[in-house]
Amino acid sequence: MTKRFWGTVARFGVVLGVLQLAPVLSPDEAQAACCSCSTGCGAGFCVDAVDNGVVCNSICLTAGCSAFTLSLTDDCSGGCSAAPERSTATPTSGPIGTPTDTPTPSPTQPPTQTPTASPTETLTATVTNTPTITSTPTVTPTPIQCCECAGTQSCGQPVGPSTCNIGCLLHMDSSCNSGVGGDNKCLTNTPTPTFTLTPTITMTRTPSSTPTATFTVTDTPTQTPTEVIPSVIDPYKCYRVKPKDKLPTRVVIIEDQFERKRTAVLKPFLLCNPSLRSAVPSPLPTSTPGGATPTAGPSPTKTPLPLKNAKDHLVCYKIKDDNKGLPVPQPKFAGKKVKIRNAVEPGIEVEETLDVMKSDLVCLPSTKQIVP
Repeated sequence: MTKRFWGTVARFGVVLGVLQLAPVLSPDEAQAACCSCSTGCGAGFCVDAVDNGVVCNSICLTAGCSAFTLSLTDDCSGGCSAAPERSTATPTSGPIGTPTDTPTPSPTQPPTQTPTASPTETLTATVTNTPTITSTPTVTPTPIQCCECAGTQSCGQPVGPSTCNIGCLLHMDSSCNSGVGGDNKCLTNTPTPTFTLTPTITMTRTPSSTPTATFTVTDTPTQTPTEVIPSVIDPYKCYRVKPKDKLPTRVVIIEDQFERKRTAVLKPFLLCNPSLRSAVPSPLPTSTPGGATPTAGPSPTKTPLPLKNAKDHLVCYKIKDDNKGLPVPQPKFAGKKVKIRNAVEPGIEVEETLDVMKSDLVCLPSTKQIVP
């Protein structure tokens, strides 16, 4: 009995001694324990109510963190002892019953609102229609000249550019009055009225928010100036001729503005002399008083004529296309239509339209000597 009593007292004393060695903690101090994980897992995290180093290490390694801080007297709100303040996490039970930390995401920032620009009003410019007028080109008329010869009481065209024969006077913008009842003098031409063409402008609008002016200008017709009749050559008077000797046929190439052909030159056909052309006095004498014989017409004169090229003659030969020896005959002349202008009567210019047929003669510059 005595032994059992003292044994119980001994065991109670041991327990009492143990209770005196363990510190007594307040309820707040019992909850103040934290585990802060860092290194290798971004900014890291902190878990409250963890007071075991093995458990803290397991939480950090499971989350990929290689370092941890354990405090038994602090919590995550102050930074867990010496560790910096990190976002908190709640430990969860892992596959082996070990608490696993689940980081609590940081509060998300509210989305930033992008200001929307107000629409800008675009001003539409007003276009004023200002048409451009192109001036009409001025056509300079070809001057007409006249040579008045007092000694021969005649008139005609200049022998060259603004040049008359000796003893003749040049008149500008004049024509020879050598027609019926004329006095063979130079008369000033009546000025021709000049008309100015005004372009017609048509304004066309294109349907659009901004009006655009479109205008059409009527083209001015092109006027071809009148060519001056050549005055450096004489008129030619041609006579039929008959050769005394038989001449051989000669083959040449003849080329002009119409065609180029191999041509056979045959016998001579015409002799053309430079000549002087003048108007016939009017009225012509038809009879003489008393029934006398009318006076004969002009008689040949031995006086040298005032010709521009008195020694220049033409001899015209008959011709035909020569196709001998050619693999393909030369094409026939297709014909042309031309407009000519000359003055058969001195000072009276006339235009004629002619149909050009096939070639018939070739006229060569020649010399001439009268033989017995």
